[in-house]
Parts: sequence; C-alpha cells; structure tokens
Amino acid sequence: MRQIQFTFQGAEGEINFNPALRVEENSRIRLNLLTFPNYIYNIHPDNNEVSVTYMGTTYTRNIPTGVYSNMALMNDTLNTLFYPELPVNWVVIGTNGSSYKVGFMLLDGVTLDLKNLGKFFGFSNGVLVGTTEMTSSVVDGVLVNAVTNKLYTADQFPDMSNGVDVVYIRCNLVKTQFNNDKYSEILEIMPFTGNTGDLISYTQENLSNVAKPMKTNVVNSAKISLGDKAGNLLYFGSGLNDYTTVVLIIE
Repeated sequence: MRQIQFTFQGAEGEINFNPALRVEENSRIRLNLLTFPNYIYNIHPDNNEVSVTYMGTTYTRNIPTGVYSNMALMNDTLNTLFYPELPVNWVVIGTNGSSYKVGFMLLDGVTLDLKNLGKFFGFSNGVLVGTTEMTSSVVDGVLVNAVTNKLYTADQFPDMSNGVDVVYIRCNLVKTQFNNDKYSEILEIMPFTGNTGDLISYTQENLSNVAKPMKTNVVNSAKISLGDKAGNLLYFGSGLNDYTTVVLIIE
C-alpha cells in the first residue's frame, strides 16, 4: 500500500515522480482524506477577465481571484479596476427594481465586454454598449420626455456560488470507465455543505472507500482536481492561508 498526499491552493494539485513510481499490476486507488475551505471562489482564472472600450481604446483587466459579494464586485471592483483611464461613474451598477437582477448603465460610447463574467452575472450576451434612449414618465399629470442612458438588465439572477452543491474529485490515475469526458477519471463525488468559512473535512468514516482501477502501474505524475459535473474546475479558498489537502491510497 502506498500513500500520495497533495497540498495546494485553488482547484488542482500535481506531484511529479523522478524516478517514476512503480506499483503492482492491477493496483487500485481510492480517496483517503479530503479537506478544503468552505469558500468557493466566484471569481477565478476562468471568468476574471473584463475589457472596456472607450474613445477608441480598449482596456483589459483581470479581477483578482477571490470571494466577492454581488455589489462589492460590481460597484467597487469594476470602477476601481479601470480608474484613471475611464472617467468616474463610467458605469452605474445596481439592481433592476424589485427583481434584484444585475443592471449596468454605461456612459454613451463605452463598450463593456464581460466575457465569461457575463454568464456569472446572468447575461446571455456579455457585450454591452453604452447608448441613450428616450424615456417618458408622467409628473404631476404632465408627460415628461427625457434622454437617459440605456439600462441593461441581466436575463437571469446572479449565481454567487455558481450553483455548486457537490464536488467531483478527479484523478489522472483513475482508469476511464466512460466515453463521456465529464465522467472520466472520477475518484469520488462529495457534497458541498457546511457553514461558509468552515474547513470541510472528509475522512474514511464519511468517504465511500471504493478503490478504482488504475490506468497504469508506472506513475510519472499524479494530478488531482476539484470540479463540477461538467468538468469545470472549482476554486476554493479566501486567502493566502487556505489550502486543500488530498490523500490517496494505492493498494
């Protein structure tokens, strides 16, 4: 029996072996320990790039990886990210009435490309172009027309946790048993529960302890990842001291 331990930040860990690790033919591998912080990065390398075009110049920025509230991400981060290149209040951000969907109101002539962040905020189209429109309202019985900046409202509600309720632990040493990539190399499926900020810990007592066949008995590198059902990586942590620990047993 051999043990492999990973300690990493983010969504993936890797250990290289030189010389290669050799195990017996028909060996099997199982998850023995998993601990990770109950913070899911809603902003991570897969969705943190944003660009703004203003007066013919495009500015691209990366939002720092982390755990953000809806309003802090929009009001504080986006405005700060593009200052001083863009004027103050180049974007006014809030909610649309009582629906609590994200709304963006851009200055005329500003183009905001939310890229993958658009889906996070609930937009089917993440490219928003600042423009004006005519609005009408009745004030004291009098119809009043006015020119205002157009408000773009998201199609869906924002999903600050990305809808995560289970975590798929994948390992490159697990022999693929399905043709569909999203089911390949799955070592264990664990619920994502507990209070925000807690350290989630799974041991032999609450793991399946099912050993999966290994694809090879010569191991040059071992990789582990935490993701969702579709195979997208999930990034956990809230600071520099948050680590994920995974212990594998080869038997």
